[in-house]
Amino acid sequence: MISKVTNLIVVLLIATFSVATFATSVEFAQDDLPTESVIPVLDSNMAVKKKLIPFSHRFELGLTYGSIIDEMFFNNTLLGIQASYYLSEDQGLGIKYQSRMSGLSTYSDQFSQSSQHLQFSEAPEPTTIITANYHWTFLYGKVSFGKTTILPTTLYLDADLGMNKFGGQDLPYSAIGMGQKFFIQKHWGVFLTYRIMLYQIIDPVSAKISSSAPTPSESDFDKKIQVSQGIDLGLSYLF
Repeated sequence: MISKVTNLIVVLLIATFSVATFATSVEFAQDDLPTESVIPVLDSNMAVKKKLIPFSHRFELGLTYGSIIDEMFFNNTLLGIQASYYLSEDQGLGIKYQSRMSGLSTYSDQFSQSSQHLQFSEAPEPTTIITANYHWTFLYGKVSFGKTTILPTTLYLDADLGMNKFGGQDLPYSAIGMGQKFFIQKHWGVFLTYRIMLYQIIDPVSAKISSSAPTPSESDFDKKIQVSQGIDLGLSYLF
């Protein structure tokens, strides 16, 4: 009888020790945890800044290839160059120069072959856009490709204010855009910007431009306010 009691006590002691052992918390080294499962806790938007690419007090030079999506009469392609200086991690100022490719759109060619024989080549043509630019980076982060390649990326808003040259006249121009930029090796950036533009143009249909009418002068055309959409694809270098 005593032997049975002794065996029961031993079994209970072993079971109690086993439970206590398994109840002990197990800790792993930070390096042993998979990076995909670690979710950072960010108390402010400053937590991710200056990790890979600082922007404050740096210059950036870029080339752009753009298109005015809803341009009806003239060539909608723009080639540009822009220079910016970052006043802080978020804000920058710069200048932009864009050159409109010469020629007409395929839509205009249809009118020249119509019964009215409209010749849009006789209307004043847009040539260049020169603006000052304000740049605001509202989000900075990193994108992982294949879990091995990490590219810093920014989301930004920018605003343009300047002049749009139409024929021999400089007309007011403004635009606001939103875009995303990816950085490669901390200096090269590739970006895409969607832009809404509000500017004044010389209305090409406000004067007689048919082949049967005399060639109108630039003063014969009226001006109007135009709202357009544009897309810019660019390559930049951060100094």
